[in-house]
Amino acid sequence: LQLEPAAMAHRPDAEAPLLGKPDAAFPPPPANHNKYPFFCAVLASMTSVLTGYNVAVTSGAQIFMAEDLGITDAQIEVLSGVINICSLVGALLAGWTSDRLGRRLTIVLANVFFLVGPLAMTLAGGYAVLMVGRFIAGVGVGYAMVIAPVYAAEIAPASSRGLLTSLPEIFINTGVMLSYVSNLVFSGLPVHLSWRVMFAAGVVPTVFLAAGVLTMPESPRWLAMKGRIAEAKAVLDKTSDTPAEAEQRLLEIKDVVNSGSARGSEGGGGAWKEVTTKAGVRRVLAIVLTLQFFQQSSGIDSVVLYGPRVLAMAGVTSNTLLLSLNVLFGVAKAGSILIAMALADRVGRRPLLLASTGGMTASLLILGSLFAAFAGAKDDAAVAAVSVAAVVAFVVAFSVGLGPLAWVYSSEILPLRLRGQGAGLGTAMNRIMSGVVTMTFISLYQAITMAGAFYLYAAVAAASFVFVYACLPETRGRSLEDMEELFHTNSRSNLSIERNKEISNYPAAGLACYVILALLGSRRLAGEAATMKKEDDLESPLLSDGEPAPADAKGSAYALVCALLASITSIIYGYNRGVMSGAQKFVQADLGVTDGQLEVLIGATSVYSLVGSLVAGWTCDSAGRRRTIALSAAMFLAGSAVTAAANGYAALMAGQLVAGVACGFGLVVAPVYIAEMAPAGSRGFLSSIPEIAGNSGILLSYIADFALAGLPTTLNWRLMIGIGAVPPLFLAAAAVLAMPETPRWLVLHGHPDEARRVLARTAGDADRRLQEIVASVQEATKQAGSGGKSSTGVWREILLRPTPAVRRVMLAILGLQVFQQACGVAAMVLYAPRVFSHAGITSERAVLGATVLLGAAKTVAIVIPLFLADRLGRRPMLLASAGGMAASLLVLGLSMRAPTASWWAAATCVVAAVAFMSTFSLGFGPVIWMYGSEILPLRLRAQGTGVGTAVNRVMSAAVGMTFISMYEAVGMANSFYIFAALSTAAWVFVYACLPETKGRSLEEMEALFDAGAKPSPQATLP
Repeated sequence: LQLEPAAMAHRPDAEAPLLGKPDAAFPPPPANHNKYPFFCAVLASMTSVLTGYNVAVTSGAQIFMAEDLGITDAQIEVLSGVINICSLVGALLAGWTSDRLGRRLTIVLANVFFLVGPLAMTLAGGYAVLMVGRFIAGVGVGYAMVIAPVYAAEIAPASSRGLLTSLPEIFINTGVMLSYVSNLVFSGLPVHLSWRVMFAAGVVPTVFLAAGVLTMPESPRWLAMKGRIAEAKAVLDKTSDTPAEAEQRLLEIKDVVNSGSARGSEGGGGAWKEVTTKAGVRRVLAIVLTLQFFQQSSGIDSVVLYGPRVLAMAGVTSNTLLLSLNVLFGVAKAGSILIAMALADRVGRRPLLLASTGGMTASLLILGSLFAAFAGAKDDAAVAAVSVAAVVAFVVAFSVGLGPLAWVYSSEILPLRLRGQGAGLGTAMNRIMSGVVTMTFISLYQAITMAGAFYLYAAVAAASFVFVYACLPETRGRSLEDMEELFHTNSRSNLSIERNKEISNYPAAGLACYVILALLGSRRLAGEAATMKKEDDLESPLLSDGEPAPADAKGSAYALVCALLASITSIIYGYNRGVMSGAQKFVQADLGVTDGQLEVLIGATSVYSLVGSLVAGWTCDSAGRRRTIALSAAMFLAGSAVTAAANGYAALMAGQLVAGVACGFGLVVAPVYIAEMAPAGSRGFLSSIPEIAGNSGILLSYIADFALAGLPTTLNWRLMIGIGAVPPLFLAAAAVLAMPETPRWLVLHGHPDEARRVLARTAGDADRRLQEIVASVQEATKQAGSGGKSSTGVWREILLRPTPAVRRVMLAILGLQVFQQACGVAAMVLYAPRVFSHAGITSERAVLGATVLLGAAKTVAIVIPLFLADRLGRRPMLLASAGGMAASLLVLGLSMRAPTASWWAAATCVVAAVAFMSTFSLGFGPVIWMYGSEILPLRLRAQGTGVGTAVNRVMSAAVGMTFISMYEAVGMANSFYIFAALSTAAWVFVYACLPETKGRSLEEMEALFDAGAKPSPQATLP
């Protein structure tokens, strides 16, 4: 390296020494700057005021909340930091929403969340409502932090983009300061009122801001992506410094759009109307809803979640034995479901469903009879053994048919145009009934005895047998496109009636022989046992299908791998659902949770999953099946983490809320994805995998319960639940991004060539299958009156197969986002009163006053980048900021070393904290958002910003939710030394890896980061 850091930082064209300098020269700045984009950016960035306010208002309000509601330190730690975890939801959705609805409407949506969340907190009567309000506000934070920089970057001319993209961060800090002022001003009110007014002050501006945003123009780049070139040109004429610049910007944007780098998406509605108006569709939907109703109302969750209770009442007294038997149930459930996987495409759906529902009825009757005959029996080994056998039989019977095949059958009979919405409704029904069973089981058996409860479930199982026999036709071997014709047929063929008459003569013997012999591999003997020809199918006497379509070749290994990857979400779902079965005893012992609370807690996941299941259909159709799976995994991670960290019932409920929404997403999308990927000949096999994976997850949860039961009560249940946060992070995220999108979704969104490439790897006759899918989509488009295109491959390009330029861009963005939060700014924003108290400031009002001073310094300092970012450049400001942060954090740590409280230690602490906030606001506060939003290519901008925001929120949550624990463990001084070390690492990262972007157009950025733009003797980013 030839230049000293100081000289390097002050060069106007300073480049990263590890990233070669490109050829492009800096354009001369225009003489006059257009004021119109400034006002647009200001208006868009006003939402960021609410971001800062809502994040920081708890800093002072927590003092009064703790006194009023009796909230502990641990609960405050979770409450303060959980907004960052919850913001992941908004951050990950914002990219899709901004591409789908537009930048402007996404800002309006963020304001809606900021209205509802703080209002809920204002009216909260307990910790649970506070957590719900915090969750909603967190989603708004995620949306706002993604969309405001994107809009500002896209509306601004190159000459003032640095200034305008700084505005969101400036307004965030303004909101932080206003929250501190609010804390101080309202601290004199009565305790029960003060903190409520602090939160309520953030509610009023949202309505006016949402209305104001609607008056500003849409982003010209988004308009061009949607093909609205004339509108884009009109906006560019108003937001550029010169007409020539407007023309140049338009040409660059059009070139990107026309080259296929960016695609818009648009679609129509009509799906819900069709559901209610077409007889065939209504019939399909009725079957889907009824199947899902019977699957849960037969009582499976009473065993999955309350198995230890059931066996304890049957005479099993040892906790170790109870958890061991729980593992046995999991093994039986996971193992028997392999039978359905193997037989679904050989035997058919109807025989397995009939065998399943019959077996469930018999085992539930036996279980109920045992409780009726031997009620109150203690230490009776025979009764306990038969009870265990009956429970195992029930679980096995459920798993060979009704468990997996309800999802298989539902996902394959729904028409393509309604698959997302229909699957969402089916999942909603499933989750409602699951919630009813899990939230009433304890009350039910206490009211009508355990025997009465199982008799009731047996009656429901018997009704499900009748329903399957009377109303469900066979679907084995049919293509998805054939299903609608099947369910539109009302006539009954003589062959179909005759076959069902023969089967009905001996449903138990014939059907049992058919299933058993088919499992052994003898199709001929199995066919004779059921008096059917080798290729015949069981038909419904009330709904027939005509001749079955020819089956495709067996699914390829590629289709199997895709199904396995999609099913990872089901493993996570199963683990989350089953882990409370063994963990509940320890949760009760540790946190004092009552039976009634436990009942609600366990069933709440099903209720909350309604949100995910109802939204999942829309998300699947709009964002794609693959991306919906990724969203589900991310939410599982958040939910498990919150629950595992809970120190009270309210936090447990909050974690279950997030996990429940993820359950809804996962239950909808995995079956839909696999059904659309699989060839007809192996669709039953592949479509069973999610249920197998779900049961494997339940088994793993039981094993975890058993293995960890010997740990201390305060730790074991947290580890049981916390393990569920690992697979989403290390498996689902990477796996989902390696999967292709389904061919049907690709065709639906105008990508037939890509669809054919997928079909070539998953179907025996790709051309024929493609023709069928295209015809189905065309018919669906004609009937629904809608069509559209959607960009694909964005996430793949960002995270899986990036070009060297994109890889460098994403490394720069993610590195900046990690370092921004890892330096400890969230600790200061959220816990400044604690820091000042620790330094020796004892007066509550003085503490809040010092906090206001901190916010004022942060807000004033952040104005400086407004004027310097486009004059000095981004690199010099980031380098100066990181260096100042490291120095001030070292001083702050030293001030905490004072052996006794003294005025000089307190004063040094305040001065160092102000210096830290000021230097942070000079660069790392606003510039990273500016830098990130401008270096991303247009085709990746919204999604890339979402990824960066998600990383930012994770790091912020990590700091916000661990700071109290951290300083209690290593000391306050050492905590700030750690932050100082991370700030030093941030300086090195900026110096080595980030090039200057000042004065460049957005369309030039990819070339800037492209290593091939100009050979360089210096090393480049990996």
